[in-house]
Amino acid sequence: MTEFNTDVYADEDVAKVTKSVNEYERRNFVNLIRHFLDMPIEPRICIIYGLQGTGKTTAIFQAIQDMTENERKQAVYITAKPDNTTDDLCKDLHILYDMGRKIIFIEEITEIKDFIDSSALLSDIYAAMGMKIIVTGDDSFSFWLAENDQLYDRAYEIHTTPMPIEEYARIICKEDIDEYIKYGGLLGEKSEYENAIQDYVDNAVIKNMQYSVSCCKYGIIPKYINDLHKENKLEDELKRFIYNLNCEFLLDVITKDVGVNDIPVDDLKKTQETLMVEDIKRCLKEMNFIYPVECYNAESGETADFFIFTQPCVRYHQVCDILHSLINEQADTYSYIIDRIKRRIFADSVIMEAKKNLSRERYYVCKLNFPDGAFDMVIYDHNNYESGLYTVNFGTDTCLTNSEKCAVAEWRYKQVIRNTALYLGNSYVAENGIEYKNIWEFLKELTEGFEL
Repeated sequence: MTEFNTDVYADEDVAKVTKSVNEYERRNFVNLIRHFLDMPIEPRICIIYGLQGTGKTTAIFQAIQDMTENERKQAVYITAKPDNTTDDLCKDLHILYDMGRKIIFIEEITEIKDFIDSSALLSDIYAAMGMKIIVTGDDSFSFWLAENDQLYDRAYEIHTTPMPIEEYARIICKEDIDEYIKYGGLLGEKSEYENAIQDYVDNAVIKNMQYSVSCCKYGIIPKYINDLHKENKLEDELKRFIYNLNCEFLLDVITKDVGVNDIPVDDLKKTQETLMVEDIKRCLKEMNFIYPVECYNAESGETADFFIFTQPCVRYHQVCDILHSLINEQADTYSYIIDRIKRRIFADSVIMEAKKNLSRERYYVCKLNFPDGAFDMVIYDHNNYESGLYTVNFGTDTCLTNSEKCAVAEWRYKQVIRNTALYLGNSYVAENGIEYKNIWEFLKELTEGFEL
């Protein structure tokens, strides 16, 4: 019996471990793994990016189950261990190649501490020899460092975060927006996360980055991230930055959507050193924890990015914790503010989906802010010089009937041909020309040939 350094599963053993996903709904990106397997042989590996709890293992097992009988005979599933080295893995890959095993799924490869500085061996040697190598791990920052320093364009990326709203609804078999806001972005038992979101962020994001930086001996680490790590300040500054983002979000909801004057909003105004913040933003973006969207401020005339949390449940629970520290749950305004927080989180998720799905060559997607409200989304068509204005409306007033705000939008984004309130009811066009569009129908349109 062949002895391996890593844990290697083949044939019946693979069939046994993949049985665990038989009852699960199919993930959207499994077909991307299939596409990689069908690509011509080249010195390139497939990296499945994603934070902890976003379904990477599920997708790998589903991809294995979808393979032909001949492919399964060539396939192995490997789990790396913390005491493994890249040399250990390479020795195993040599043995597997000689055995005719050329489809290699490697789980938790970022557990290998020298992976970042030696990852090019997988593409330049083993993939070039004809092996199809698919790797994944919870430390997504390690993959970004590896690509910047070693792999460059020799990685085919698949991202599990953000999880599309439609996919989450399909997996849990429920078109429930409240459910999506509270739990969206994570799979598994709700009880694991509901009361432990900060623990999740600490482990899946902060410790992830700390571990990756400590393992990167020769690669290029953003300056301020490296400095903070050396000074043992990285954890505190990451927590502070994430907390500040949530404070900014809550402050905007209270001042624009709620207008309550008896909440101590000055406590929400936080600052951090600018250059350090830019490095942190960049790294959290590359980890798929935050997603930037441009926002035009009609009052100042300036455009700046605002950041959406790719996992809505993280933002929801953290913002609610901050709100609870400001006012009592029994206060008259508490439940109303919670409703507005939910509306805003879902609106942010919708604009993120539009930006990810629509062609950037044709469509520009942004938000348009006013001192007393906003168009949650503007979609501008570069080809036809036309635009659409959208608000996410759960029974509240919108900007769509405000002629002054619409005029500002038309001045900046050319002819407005679509004024749309996305809501939960049936789709129809009102007498005043406002289109009321079922939000689930709209989300489906984004993936099936959207036209303004």
